Amino acid sequence: MVKAASSGELWRILPMGERALLIETPGLSAVLDLHAALVAAPPDGVVDVVPAARTVLVHVDPAVLPLASARVWIDRALTGEVRSIPSERDEEAQIVELAVRYDGADLADTAAVLGISPDELVRHHAAATWTVAFTGFAPGFGYLVSDAWSFDVPRLESPRTRVPAGSVGLAAGFTGAYPRDTPGGWRLIGTTDAPLFDPAATQPALLAPGTRVRFVPVPSTPPASPASPASVSSPNSGWAPPAPADNAGSRPPAPTQPESGHTSRRSPLGDAVWSGAARPEAVSSDVAPSAAAARAGAASGSSRNSGWETSPPAGDAGTRPPVPAQPELGHTTPGTERCTGTQAGAGTEPAPGTAPDAGTEAAPGTGPASGTAPEAAPGAGTAGAGRGIEVTEAGLFATVQDLGRPGHAALGVARSGALDRAALRVGNRLVGNPEGATGIEITMGGFRARAATRLWFAVTGAWGPVTLDGRPVDPYTAHEWPAGAELHVDWVEHGVRAMLAVRGGVAVPRVLGSRSTDVMAGLGPDRLAAGAHVEVGPDPAAPVPVAPTATWGAPPDEIELRLAPGPRSDWFDDDARVALFDGEWTVAADADRVGVRLDGPVLTRRRTGELPSEGMVPGALQVPPSGRPTVLLADGPVTGGYPVIAVVADADLDLLAQARPGSRIRFRHVRHAG
Repeated sequence: MVKAASSGELWRILPMGERALLIETPGLSAVLDLHAALVAAPPDGVVDVVPAARTVLVHVDPAVLPLASARVWIDRALTGEVRSIPSERDEEAQIVELAVRYDGADLADTAAVLGISPDELVRHHAAATWTVAFTGFAPGFGYLVSDAWSFDVPRLESPRTRVPAGSVGLAAGFTGAYPRDTPGGWRLIGTTDAPLFDPAATQPALLAPGTRVRFVPVPSTPPASPASPASVSSPNSGWAPPAPADNAGSRPPAPTQPESGHTSRRSPLGDAVWSGAARPEAVSSDVAPSAAAARAGAASGSSRNSGWETSPPAGDAGTRPPVPAQPELGHTTPGTERCTGTQAGAGTEPAPGTAPDAGTEAAPGTGPASGTAPEAAPGAGTAGAGRGIEVTEAGLFATVQDLGRPGHAALGVARSGALDRAALRVGNRLVGNPEGATGIEITMGGFRARAATRLWFAVTGAWGPVTLDGRPVDPYTAHEWPAGAELHVDWVEHGVRAMLAVRGGVAVPRVLGSRSTDVMAGLGPDRLAAGAHVEVGPDPAAPVPVAPTATWGAPPDEIELRLAPGPRSDWFDDDARVALFDGEWTVAADADRVGVRLDGPVLTRRRTGELPSEGMVPGALQVPPSGRPTVLLADGPVTGGYPVIAVVADADLDLLAQARPGSRIRFRHVRHAG
C-alpha cells in the first residue's frame, strides 16, 4: 500500500508476515513523528512499535487486533494526525546530558581519518544536540543522529571482540554509548559512567527513541594500561563472543568475519554437528543506510544516519563477577560440555521487554512485578534448600523459560521465551499449571536433577529416553517425583529441545515481566549449571489432571513451514521466489536460539545495495548477500539490515524449534491475514 502525505511524500505499508506491518517513511524525521503518534494512543492488541532508520514496525496480536484493523489505524495516522503533530524534539524538549571523558582508544585515529584534530572532533561532538533515532543491537543501545553532525565515520576494518560498557563511539552518521560489554566495530572516542539501562526504572532505557542528548566533556582519568585497538576489554566484562559480521556493501568485509566462522563440535549423539560461534551471518549483521543513502532519503529536517552492526551483548560490567560465555547450540565453547555460570544478578543486567503477565503462574511472591527490580530471591543458579530441584548435570544447554517478554523491542529487547511454546503449554497443562508457567528448556538432553521435595513433572517437546531413578517414564505424561529421586532427560533422539514442566512452575524472579533467560542480552537467570538449586512455586489450586487420551509423537525429521509475505520480496528475482517454495532446504549446523541458517538454493537478489536497518520479528527469513537465508527465532535481533523475503507463520515456529541440523524443510504459501 502506498500513501501520499499532504506534502506529496510517499509512504508504503508493507507486510511483515501475519502479525506485523512495516511502514516505510521518507526519512528519520518522519520516523520519529510517526513513532510518537503511534505510541501515544495504541489500540489494544499492539505488541511493539519499533522505529528504525527509515521505517516503523508495528507488531500486533491478531487475535486482539486483526492486521486489517491495524492497517486502518496506521492509515489514519499517516493521513491525518502525523502531519499535524508538532515536533517535540525542538527547544522545549528535555535534554539528557551525558558526562563523557573523551579518552577513547580511537579518538586520535578517527580525527586523522576525518582530517581534523582530536580537539576539533571533541568540540564538534560535544557542541551537537543529538536525537535517539532508534534502539537496537543491545538493550538500551541508542542510535543518535544530529543535524549539526556532518561527518561520515567509517567503522573499524576489524571489529573488536569486546567493547567495555560505557564506551562512546562513532559509526557513519551515528554516535552511541554501549550499555554493556559487547563486540562492536564502532570507533571509540570516549567513556561515560551514566546508567544507560536500568531494569528497575520506570523507563529502563535512558536513551529511548526520540530522546534529545548532549555530551558534556569531563576530565579524563588515565587508564591503568593502554587499550589495544584490536581488543578493548574491561576487567568486569561478562564474556567475549566473536565480533559481528559487517555491513554488506558499505565497505569491504572485515577479514575476521567469514561467511561461516564457526567452530564445529559433535553432539554426544554423533549425528548432529553444532557450531561454536556467536551468530550465523544472516543473524549477526544489521545493515543501516550509508550516509549518502540516508541523506538522499531523509525528509526535510531529518538527520543523517548510516551503518551499524548487530551482535550478541555480553555480561554486565562492574555489577557482578565476570560470567563465562553462555553458548547454546551455535555458541558452544569447544571442549566445554557442562554449563558453568553464576546466577544473573537481579537488576544488574539490561532487562528490557515485557512479557505476558507471569501472574498466570501459580507462584505468588516469587518475583517483582514488571518494571521493578528483581529481588535477590532464590532462583536458578542460587544455592539453598527449599521446594525445588537440584541440578546434578545440566547437559549441553538448559535455561529457564516462560512465554517470553514481548513489548520492548523498541528498546532493543528480543521476545525470548520457550522456543517450542506448544511444548511448554502442554507440559504445564499436564501438571495442572497455568499454560504460561515457567519451565526448563533442555537442549539436546543430558540433563539430571533431584527433587528436594515431593513434586510432579512432565517432559514434552524433543523425544528421547527419560528415567526416574533409572526407571523409564513416558513423555507427555504427568509423573510424581519423590524427594531425592533423580530425573534423567537423556540425549534426545528426535527434535532438539525438551521442556521440563514442574507443578508450581519455576519460581525465579521476574525481570521486566518475564522469568525467561535471554543469554544473548543478559536478561533473567543464567543458564543452568551442575549444583544449581531451582526454586519451585507452590502447587496451584487445580489438581493434576486425569491422564489425557491424546497421543503424542516424536518431532518429525521433515517439516513443512508456512510462509507469509515479507516486506522485501521485491529485492529478489523471480527465480529466487520460485526456488524458495520449490526447493528443498536443510537445517545447517549454524542454529541456536537466535536463528537457524538454511542450506539450499541460493536466493539471488535483483537489488544489490544496502538496506536501511529496520524492525524484525521472530520468523523473519533474512537473506544476506551470500543468498543463504536465516530464520530469526525468539532471541534474534529486533532490528536488522538484511532484506526479509518472507516470514514463517508464528504457529510454525514451534516446529522449527525442533529442527535438527540436517532436518529437511519445505515451504508453502499461507494467506496473509491482512
